[in-house]
Amino acid sequence: SKNNLVLSLDSESSSLRYHGVPPVPSWRLELILKYELAEIAERTGEQLSGGHVELQVPESESDDTLLLLGMGKDHMIQPLIESAGSTGCRVRHAVPTTLGPYHVHLCTGSVRDDETVMLGDVGDAETQVLLVSGDRLLFARSVRFGRNQFVESVRDRCSVDADEAEEMVSAFADGDLVTSVDTVTQCYRGWISQLSQSLGSSINFCQAQLKMSSVEAQRLRL
Repeated sequence: SKNNLVLSLDSESSSLRYHGVPPVPSWRLELILKYELAEIAERTGEQLSGGHVELQVPESESDDTLLLLGMGKDHMIQPLIESAGSTGCRVRHAVPTTLGPYHVHLCTGSVRDDETVMLGDVGDAETQVLLVSGDRLLFARSVRFGRNQFVESVRDRCSVDADEAEEMVSAFADGDLVTSVDTVTQCYRGWISQLSQSLGSSINFCQAQLKMSSVEAQRLRL
């Protein structure tokens, strides 16, 4: 519906932050988060708007309430809202792109309560990495690494321009590449190794942020 639009915000216009607070009444929690957002805005010099979700993590060794804060830069988001309004549409929500794969997984994946799944959504400039246990979101982050790095590697190694490198990567993905196959394959192996490291480091980051003794993903969805 044009009156129920949701803006998807990239890492340039939004960010995610984990926050633990002692168990408090909801009104006090809202107050704490309001001051947290104001403090971050003052430190960064950006006008920010934000919201939060409470993470359900019984595995955590912390007694705090674990929150995932989403923050957006007003000066980048407001023009998008106004542009949508000029076409007769109304924006209801604005959420970081990082959370998109979580909702897609719930709608399209086989969800099991006893299984933790790592989600990796590889885009051109960034990759969204999430950990989901059953239907519970544990962790989400955006990594500035994506398909562009593969294209740049092919461009440099094969001494071609950006457009030709793009065509070679597309042909490689389709299994139709007929020139420089060995070199592009080496580029791909280096790129996939870096991607694997980013995914692996997210496990450690999740453990630290959520105060969990161990995190193990039984399945990976890309």
